[in-house]
Amino acid sequence: MNIQCKQHKDYLSSLRTLNTKGGKYKKAVQKSNHIEKVFQYDLENTKKLNTTKHGESRIQHCIKYELAGRCRLITIQNKHIVLFCFLGTHEDVDRWIEQHRGSTLVGEKGKISLIQKSEDIYCTATRVTGDSALAQGFLYKKLSSENFDVLLAGLNAKTTIALSDLESTHQEDDIYSIVKSIEDKNKVAVIYDVFSLLRQNKIEEANKRIKLFLGEIQEIKTLTDHQIEALIDGDQIKQLATDDPHYSRIFNHYIQTASYMDWMLFLNSEQEKIVNKDFSGIAKLLGISGSGKTCIVIRRAIRLAEKYTAKNILIITLNRSLARLISNLVDYAALPEIRHRIEVKAFFEVCQFYLYQFEPNNKKIYDDITWKSEEHIDVIWREYYRCELNNNDASVLLPVHDYLIAKSIHAEAYIREEFDWIRSAASYENRKDYLNFDRKGRSYRLEKKYRANLLKGLTLWEKKMKAVGVTDYLGLSCALEPYTKKLKAEYRCILVDESQDFGTTELALIRKLVPKNENDLFFSGDAAQKVSCKHQLFAKAGVATHKSRTYKILKNYRNSREILEFSNNVLSTHVSNKKLISDEFELLNPEYANVNGATPLVLEGQGLAHEITSAYAYMQTVEVIGDNKGKKGCIAICGYSLYEIEQYAKQYNIPVLNGETCIAKDNLYLSDLEQTKGFEFDYVCILNCNAHIIPNYLKPEKEQLTDLAQLYVAMTRAKLEVVISFSDKLSNYISLSDQRYYLEDTWSSYIDTAKKNFSSPEKFDTFTPSDNKIKIYGEMTFNEFLYTKDALGLSSIFIKKIRSSVKKYRTLSDLVNAWETSPSIKRKFRKEILYLKKLINNNMPSAVKYPLPTILNRSQQHRKNKELKKSIC
Repeated sequence: MNIQCKQHKDYLSSLRTLNTKGGKYKKAVQKSNHIEKVFQYDLENTKKLNTTKHGESRIQHCIKYELAGRCRLITIQNKHIVLFCFLGTHEDVDRWIEQHRGSTLVGEKGKISLIQKSEDIYCTATRVTGDSALAQGFLYKKLSSENFDVLLAGLNAKTTIALSDLESTHQEDDIYSIVKSIEDKNKVAVIYDVFSLLRQNKIEEANKRIKLFLGEIQEIKTLTDHQIEALIDGDQIKQLATDDPHYSRIFNHYIQTASYMDWMLFLNSEQEKIVNKDFSGIAKLLGISGSGKTCIVIRRAIRLAEKYTAKNILIITLNRSLARLISNLVDYAALPEIRHRIEVKAFFEVCQFYLYQFEPNNKKIYDDITWKSEEHIDVIWREYYRCELNNNDASVLLPVHDYLIAKSIHAEAYIREEFDWIRSAASYENRKDYLNFDRKGRSYRLEKKYRANLLKGLTLWEKKMKAVGVTDYLGLSCALEPYTKKLKAEYRCILVDESQDFGTTELALIRKLVPKNENDLFFSGDAAQKVSCKHQLFAKAGVATHKSRTYKILKNYRNSREILEFSNNVLSTHVSNKKLISDEFELLNPEYANVNGATPLVLEGQGLAHEITSAYAYMQTVEVIGDNKGKKGCIAICGYSLYEIEQYAKQYNIPVLNGETCIAKDNLYLSDLEQTKGFEFDYVCILNCNAHIIPNYLKPEKEQLTDLAQLYVAMTRAKLEVVISFSDKLSNYISLSDQRYYLEDTWSSYIDTAKKNFSSPEKFDTFTPSDNKIKIYGEMTFNEFLYTKDALGLSSIFIKKIRSSVKKYRTLSDLVNAWETSPSIKRKFRKEILYLKKLINNNMPSAVKYPLPTILNRSQQHRKNKELKKSIC
């Protein structure tokens, strides 16, 4: 039987780490490559290789080789298998061996893997050991009742009670002192190993150790040659691709890449199966957060580019930040000769590309920043919606606005989302169908007359965008619709990442760009990460997927167990498949990877400025990121748009996840919640998680799932630690979840002093459009007041009455004073007039540039005003 050379998942990353150090360490990498080739092609000369002088008893069948620079190569050689495990300095190698003490090669369900097993339970040098993860709760509760019963069988009551009382704070000597008196010596080893692994929170390995005891897993040394040959790669171990002519080039390319690209070359067998499978038509991949969906998309695109050389391969996503990240990852993973045939674009850019061809004279129009004034699309929207700059087109929306604010809905945001829903559901020529649509995903009923107003308002909004030279991304897809017959199917394959957020019209355009063929379209998505409210029907878009070509991946490989338990508890507490508005994606139950990290923190600050100051200082500590360029951190702020975060970050020269940022350049980034999607960070702090911020109380309750999805996305970006921060009342999303999964404290317990103090971000809609002067409520016109959040909940009758007579009064104060002297009006609207008078007397400003305490007080005042309205009504 031939020797099988395999590699542990830590092997490639250890090579990359040493290679980047250069000098003698680079020579060690070259020597390790030479040793690989000797085992693969020159087996007779393996005995001439320079092994270390002293053997290694801590891992069975371990052989170490001496390399340049006091480096060592760790291998495990058992029967016909040589596993290349780790390469590093003497100290790094010793640390790796301690973390994997007792490891032995096993076969499990036809896959090869490593598990930890004490070789001699009575010898401390060969006993399984490791640092405690300091996880909460009794250790036995981490096992299934069936597996715990297996361990307890035949034990006396005293031993059973002692084992049940063990926690992660106990020492391994405590475990050993309990089990050493057990008469069944086989039971001594398995019980000690299981509880030692549970103490380290290695739950998956603990369960595997029980399976080994039961005979459900077999050690390699007990298998026949035929059984060994039949074993396939596992999650941690894969075959060295010696038969791949490109392997050495790919390998050399890989070990020169940045550390956060480590996972790009190492796919587990489940992921690799999807990468290499050919589909007769459209295929769909459903996967939980952290399961490697993006990695599969990238590797699959590379394989298809190698297979089909006549046309290009396109990877497409909505988020421009994610598109930039994927493009960088493809740069690292693809060889130069095929890289130029793999295009990576955000959908916005795809539409721009074709519109530039069909309308070469209108290039300046199709951007989200106007070429005339460099104003962002968000600013243009506010200007249009509030009928500013003598443009009253949006007055057609006033009936809808008044209807929604009477229902306590923030109409300005809701109508903008409704515009997106309309354009995602119907092509321009079929928009009238909206009058009778079942508005799936939208919870508030809109009568036909309001829908007609919205269609008119949408047309005028598109006219406004074209006039000022700007557009939003759904505006681009609508602009491209008239040219759909001219679109050519110029790509051989298209792979769509984060496809759960694409609307029907967008999917239909993608269908036009690739001919129906084998491997034509590949969709990847996750229902839990759906952050848009668009209409989505794959069948209507012509991209329906047969069930036989739908795959699921459930195992999370990114997040620590602590983060995944916390984030999924937050998600499952508030959502179920019944609540999800998606015919194409379902909520999946994750399988946890065997990775441990810190217990998630929920920390209270003294205001948003204090939260940002504390989070920045925390990220800069040596224990977190410090000067370690290999570590990545993100501070995400709830309740702010990307535009507002960008304006804020300019003050402090901090990079933002905005589509222009290269993730390899810096180690700390600012972001809103949505833009974190697709990224991976070692540490994530999510700030401003107050009850009145997330979920957004101005949205209908049934439409707040997108807020939950955004929070979930941001939480699951963290690999090692996530911190949730608040400074008022903690969001129900967190407070109603299981408190066993997080620790609650204050920022002052973690940060004493900060070198850099931050202010709070500003909301761009806090300024009056023309002169940026502060306006208090008494100085506002009633129309201006109706755009403020304190107008929400006023009765529709009162709003209608005041609309009909508002021309008589210059300001809100004039109106209130006049109506107070009118007995008939005062008698009919006494409650409303009293409410407005109290707001005016409080001299409430129009939420302009305030320091944080004022913004918080205003939020508190807003809730008091709502309570006041209820009490006086």
